[in-house]
Amino acid sequence: MKRFFTNLRLIIVSFACSLFMIVGCKQEKVYVMGKVSGQIMLDGKPLQEGCVVVFHPAGGDTLHGSSVIAEGGKYRIAQGTGQLGVPVGEYKVTISPPLLSPEVQKQNEEKNQATIMKALVTRNASRVMKDLVILQTDIVPLKYRSQGSSPLKVTVKEGDNTSDFTLDPEPPKKN
Repeated sequence: MKRFFTNLRLIIVSFACSLFMIVGCKQEKVYVMGKVSGQIMLDGKPLQEGCVVVFHPAGGDTLHGSSVIAEGGKYRIAQGTGQLGVPVGEYKVTISPPLLSPEVQKQNEEKNQATIMKALVTRNASRVMKDLVILQTDIVPLKYRSQGSSPLKVTVKEGDNTSDFTLDPEPPKKN
């Protein structure tokens, strides 16, 4: 009888350990991937190098991807790990201006103030205003910078995907 209880206890402990191993060992989720590349144009010209494009998963339950815009407005989406591509599915796309150090941004703003003063003093704005430095924050129109306002969407399929985007320029400000 003693041997029966010892064997029963061994069976119960083995069953419990097996159950814990099955329940406790989570396997990593495996995603079907799609590689995405393309070109981004703004006002008929390639978007400036250094801008950043981000693919945000529509469902929020998968990985996002991003890329720094290269010469000619070209990009290739990668994950934070450096792996090219993102899981297949629907994505909302945002585009941000390049990041500059505060010192460079301040230098550009000061140069613009000096240029505007020169235009006022010389009363020759058309010749002087061409010297204005486009501030980094002005490169990408505001509506493309956040998920809430960006109209850009893409469906990524397995394999190679090409997604080109043409951005509308910011409408002129009304006085």
